[in-house]
Parts: sequence; C-alpha cells; structure tokens
Amino acid sequence: MGTHARLSASNAYRWMACPGSVRLCESIQSDGRGSSVYAREGSAAHAFGEWLITNDLTDGPLDPDDFIGVGAVLEIPAEDNFEFAPAVDLDALSKDPNVVVWPIDEDMADAVSVYLEHIRFLRSTANFAIDVEYIEKNLDMTWLHPDFGGTGDHILARSFGRMHVTDYKHGRGVVVEVVDNEQGLKYGVGARHLHPEVDEVEITIVQPRAAHPDGPVRSAVYTRAQLDEFEQKLVDAAEEVGRPNAPLRAGNHCKFCGALAICPEAREEAERQAAADFADDPDDFEQDDVKVLSREQLGENLKWVEFLEGWCKAVEGEGLLRLRAGRSVPGQKLVRKGTNRRLTEEADEVVRRLKKAKVLKADCFKPPVLKTPAQLEKTGPNRALTKSIVADMTEKPLGETTIAHDMDPRPAVEPDEAAAEDFPDD
Repeated sequence: MGTHARLSASNAYRWMACPGSVRLCESIQSDGRGSSVYAREGSAAHAFGEWLITNDLTDGPLDPDDFIGVGAVLEIPAEDNFEFAPAVDLDALSKDPNVVVWPIDEDMADAVSVYLEHIRFLRSTANFAIDVEYIEKNLDMTWLHPDFGGTGDHILARSFGRMHVTDYKHGRGVVVEVVDNEQGLKYGVGARHLHPEVDEVEITIVQPRAAHPDGPVRSAVYTRAQLDEFEQKLVDAAEEVGRPNAPLRAGNHCKFCGALAICPEAREEAERQAAADFADDPDDFEQDDVKVLSREQLGENLKWVEFLEGWCKAVEGEGLLRLRAGRSVPGQKLVRKGTNRRLTEEADEVVRRLKKAKVLKADCFKPPVLKTPAQLEKTGPNRALTKSIVADMTEKPLGETTIAHDMDPRPAVEPDEAAAEDFPDD
C-alpha cells in the first residue's frame, strides 16, 4: 500500500475542481480526525487483493473464499505490511491505533475475486519475456510537479503496444465512471512515464459492489495525445492550488471532502440553495389558486439535494466530533441514543433461571434462519453443484423505485399508472 502525495491521484477529482480545498483540508489534518469505517474497509480489501495477486502466480491459483471466517486483514501502515490474523484476535487488534484491521467476510471475498479474475485474464494474454507487471506501484510524478504522486493498483506494460492500468474500487455507495476519470488518467500519465514507448493506455475500473450497466469491470482507452492534454490540465490545476488565495468551488466533488463541514463556500452554496426564492420566479404557475414550482424548478432543486444532504451530514459529524472531544458547540450538547435491553448472562444461565418460572427451553430460542442464497452457495464439498441447485431456487425481485439523476447508470423504469392519476397534466 502506498503513501498519499499532497496532490494525490485519488483526490484529483476534488482538487482539480476546487483548488482551495487542499489548503482547507491541511488546516484540519492535525485535529485528530480518523479515517472512516468505509476507508478502513477499502484499505483492507486493497491489501487483501494485493496479497492475492502477488502470490497467485507462485502459490496459486488462490481462492479468496478460503480466507472467509478464518482470519482478518491486518495492515500496518508504518511498515507497509500485510498479514492474516486469527479471528479471535480481532478485538485486541482493533484497539491498536497503529493497525487497520478488518474481517474477511463473504462480501469482501466475492468482490476481490472479481479483481483477481481480471488480473488473471491480463496475465493470460501477457508475454512476460517482454511485458512488465507492477503491483501497487508507487508512481513518482515529481518530474511533473513536486506534489504529484500516486499508487497504481496494477499495471501491465506491453512494449510498443497498449499499457493496462487497473484501479480497484471496493466502495458500493458511489458508482465510479471510467471515462474521463481524473484518478485513472493521472495513473495513466504516471504509468506511461515508466514506459514512454507505449502507444496507448487502457484504464480499467474494477468495482464489483456497485451496479453499473457496463458491469463491474469497465475500461476506456486513451491515446498519447489525450494523455498529453490531460497532463497539461494537471499542471494547470496544480499551479492554481499553489496560489495564496486558491479559490474554493462548491459542487458534487465536495461529497468526500474532509473539510466540507467547515468550508465557507460550501456553507454559502447550501444557504443559496436552501434560501432560493422561487415565489417571484416568472416560471411559477397557478394550481388551484396556489403558486407551485414548475417541473423545471423542481428539477433544479433536486440537483442540489445530494449536495445539501452531504453538507448537513458533514456539519453534524463535525459538531459531534468536537463535542466528544470536550469542546463546546453553542446551542448543542452531547447525549446518548436510546438502546434496547440486552441479557447479562450466558444462554445456559438464562434458561436455568427461567425454568423456575416454568418457561420451556424451546421457548427461550428463536427458530433457525435459513442462510441467504450467496451463503448457501458456499456450502458443501461440490461448490459447482451447490451453485447450480441454488440457482434453480433463486430469483432477484425488483427493487422499489427511487429517484436518481438522469446521468445515473441505472436504466429508467416505467412510471406507476396509478400514481400518475394523482397529478394533473402539466
């Protein structure tokens, strides 16, 4: 696992759009804020995937399923180390501030399997007499700018041909597009510098846990000229970051910004959107003598819902962080959430004592719950037969409808005819 450069590839989408965010984020880095649970899970999955593709050629073929329930991912960032830890040690390890620990469960194994299979495919087409492979390659890009850098998950360079740059994404919340992806393109620029003789670079995103119409593995090919053009954009953006009054710009790139809660521009944008006065807008129209928003105005409002929700969540998180640290926040206090009762005795003792009240042992327990289809597929000595049987008894029901931006990769569905009757023609 590599270290982050100041202008890292993973955050290029943000600092290229908002140059001032770098300075703002640096101003709070010493406040003791830890990484999120999602970041720790992603780090663990990357470390597990790195270990698998590194050892698959020498000790393989390896099956990620073999590691389910028998250990955990243990990453020691200071030593850049990875090893497996017994499940019984998880509680103790999780209290060590110097490690990142995460159990390898079925979900992680399935996701990393997709990554491993993609790398196996690339390797099957390679000629390692002339091709060069890099795993978790630290890309020194200081030749372009002193603050540039990044770590490529997997790179396969074919002399005077196509270079393959693969970026693994473990997240499920946000679908990552491969076309014009700033992080992938920055990796492409850095990787091409290692082998300037290559003609083109194919950038691939592997994101198994987020649904996309193009599937979990999607690629885009870029020519020398296209990479040269993006290289100049990187330099221009870096120069803007370095200016004393680098501007702050609010937008969708704010979603994962560590300084979102304290950003003055984000607050102003949130206030502008929340306080927008549509009553005087000439596009308003009358409906039963009451002014309502037009379809166009509703669409404009919805564009900012995700931003406003993210900003509110970030502000609430910042307030909670400060209160937990003993700092005052005017008008707010630290309280405890309500909880459900829990038993303080082991099951045998609970049954023994309730027996005095004539409670039957069978009434103390819930009936067994059938495993999920994915869990059942992992059972039995013949996995192929098990999967075939489970497939015959499985269906994937349609999910409830929800609203999404028209750029969302999921296909649009037909409207509900009954619900349409509730709205007049507009």
